[in-house]
Amino acid sequence: MNAENGTVTAAETAFRRDTRPCNAAAEVTFLHKTGLTENYGSDGGIVRSLPGKPWRRYIVVFLSNLGYRYYDAKVADAADFAKGEDGFPYVSRSISYTQRVPALGLSIDAMMQERQRARPRGASRQGRGSPTDASARSIERMGLSTVPSRA
Repeated sequence: MNAENGTVTAAETAFRRDTRPCNAAAEVTFLHKTGLTENYGSDGGIVRSLPGKPWRRYIVVFLSNLGYRYYDAKVADAADFAKGEDGFPYVSRSISYTQRVPALGLSIDAMMQERQRARPRGASRQGRGSPTDASARSIERMGLSTVPSRA
């Protein structure tokens, strides 16, 4: 991170926004590995709370048919055909996934926070439970479904 302006360059991609406000608001770390082809998108990783933030620790895995040919209209509109960019994000160096993917991640994290709050005091953090009705409705609104846990 550039200490002067808060911008970050990862590999060859320069992210021109100041990342310091996001870092200050962060509650978790997400150590993950993504995968992306024309037809498939995936992400899997470990979520851990930062010191002093509400406790969360879980593994999340995502596999879908949302490859790089499916992304948001704003990204598609950013392609510069005069430069040979065909609109695919990996060519135009824009966002690779539809923003519904991080929205799903936010919903999953909210569900995990609710599960933690709903757990009785003194209950093991290893305990299992199904998502609350509010979390399930949130996920279903995105056109997805929840799978009941087998406690």
